Amino acid sequence: MHAMRYQRPLLRMPATCDGCGAAFHLEHALDCRKGGLVIQRHNEIRDALGDLASKAFRNVIKEPIVKEANIRDGTPALIADISIRGLWQPQAVALLDVRVVDIDAPSHIHRNAVAVISSAEEEKKRKYNSAAEARRASFTPFVVSTDGMLGREANFLLKR
Repeated sequence: MHAMRYQRPLLRMPATCDGCGAAFHLEHALDCRKGGLVIQRHNEIRDALGDLASKAFRNVIKEPIVKEANIRDGTPALIADISIRGLWQPQAVALLDVRVVDIDAPSHIHRNAVAVISSAEEEKKRKYNSAAEARRASFTPFVVSTDGMLGREANFLLKR
């Protein structure tokens, strides 16, 4: 990250992506869903949140099933990143799902960072809210940019 911040060249970069075989460069590393850093950075944030939550709460589950898969219509299971009992209300389950957004991606070039992160939060809510409510759980999106900018709800969660 220091190389990005100070606009310095990255050292010891592979010539090709280990996931898809494309030419490897910084933008590809931030965006490739088969290789690069996308899954790794997501999982590191998920694991850090889970570890932090387990120090304050007893019942923390990684990758809880929010909604079972439906074999008849082919709908896949809906799985959150973390479940925490007692986060917002005593004995109530709070589901969290992490999303890391590259606000410098070409698809976001004409939007400001806050709008991009806000949009990602709303997208997560559309995906999870009804399934969470059916389980009598709350849902909180944890959105952070590749630069470390937190979404409004992630910021509120960390202040909790």
